[in-house]
Amino acid sequence: MAANSSHPADVIAPATALAELLTTHPELTPEASGLTWAVTPSGVLHAEARDAHDGGRAMNRCAQAFNATPLEDSHLTGPDRVVIARLVAVFHGVPVEVWETYRNPERLPLGAVAVCGGAA
Repeated sequence: MAANSSHPADVIAPATALAELLTTHPELTPEASGLTWAVTPSGVLHAEARDAHDGGRAMNRCAQAFNATPLEDSHLTGPDRVVIARLVAVFHGVPVEVWETYRNPERLPLGAVAVCGGAA
């Protein structure tokens, strides 16, 4: 598909961008990263991995590929922390959004004292 003359020459269709992304960055393919890729109706490349077992490795690979910094938020659930990471970038003029959730166990070192907030 030829680029519209009103857009920069490096802007390509979302499906073409996704094919090129997975060709030039094989570490982001579903088999290698665990990410599920899709093109949303609005033309955004969307990737997601829920309850990933890679400790955030897929998100780190995306951050390197897109030269972007993910936003991360962690929540305590039982003995582990669940991290929700989101990265927003642009690849050849096409918006990209990546989400990953993964467990990140943060064990207290031996002899440490846990301080829990109590009711006032």
